[in-house]
Amino acid sequence: MSNLVEASTHRKDVSVAKHAETLLGIIKSHGWSLQLGGRAVQSAKMASLVKELSSAENTSLIEQLSATDWYQDMVDDNAEYLKLQEDKTVAESSETEYDTLGVYKELRVSCEQLFEAIEVLNRIAPNEKYNQMVAFINDCTQRYQTIMKTRTTKNENAKEEQTQEQEA
Repeated sequence: MSNLVEASTHRKDVSVAKHAETLLGIIKSHGWSLQLGGRAVQSAKMASLVKELSSAENTSLIEQLSATDWYQDMVDDNAEYLKLQEDKTVAESSETEYDTLGVYKELRVSCEQLFEAIEVLNRIAPNEKYNQMVAFINDCTQRYQTIMKTRTTKNENAKEEQTQEQEA
């Protein structure tokens, strides 16, 4: 579509050339060569471009250049591209099998290291923000430990009840 708009800026009809200049300015403001950017950049800029071109004023300019079909093709192709990317992401995420126990252990170690770093920072340069973080972390840790103790007790009680029922 950008080539059509650019070519339209050279039309003899001054009003058509002016409309094309306006659209060309919009396209250039979002990046003349979107396809050269990375996937995330391209998707973000394309979404922004489509949003701006979809305004009533700009849609009218597109119609006056007889570029509606070109514009719709661009929008449809972008939607199809996004759908393929989404399908790919879903497929990749469903293929990944995580060892939840391993993830839990890594997360626990990382959190402990973070908590220690915050405590050290607070000792080095006492700050109210650090005090708030430490208080929040301690509160969360206490709640977590309470929940874990409750679960452990429930599990032990359930096992004991099963053993008693099997013996009876």
